[in-house]
Amino acid sequence: MSNVLKRNRAVSNSEYITKARAIREEITSLVMNEKIVPKRYRYVYSIPMIDICRKLDQNATTYYNCMGTDDEFFNLYNRKIEALRNMYDCCDYLLHELLSLRNRFYIKISAREKVVGLLIDEQELIDELIETENEKHTNFIIHNSK
Repeated sequence: MSNVLKRNRAVSNSEYITKARAIREEITSLVMNEKIVPKRYRYVYSIPMIDICRKLDQNATTYYNCMGTDDEFFNLYNRKIEALRNMYDCCDYLLHELLSLRNRFYIKISAREKVVGLLIDEQELIDELIETENEKHTNFIIHNSK
């Protein structure tokens, strides 16, 4: 248990990876449950959603591995922004797939709320990271143009 008050805690540098892995675990357990998604629909709903979760996790790891300073040719910045946009797209695809799944099958509200909450939190983190990367990049360009 942390001694820091909850309101004074900052977001961890790797919070997006933790959330991406939590999303992967929650969605996998949700879509592989036969009471929610029958076996005959696994190839239509479950497998594609799990693949999207893998891509989300891969892009989070890619962004984490790109942690460094900008270079003159903007390669690092472009890789970071591409990974973040891919992460955002994965979250968006998963939300659409959950909507499609909800329209086809009955899913308890508590299970949906948990997954959707994680996805929305992840998208908010990604938005903040994109803003931060754009600010860093702008400062880098201003500093090196002088």
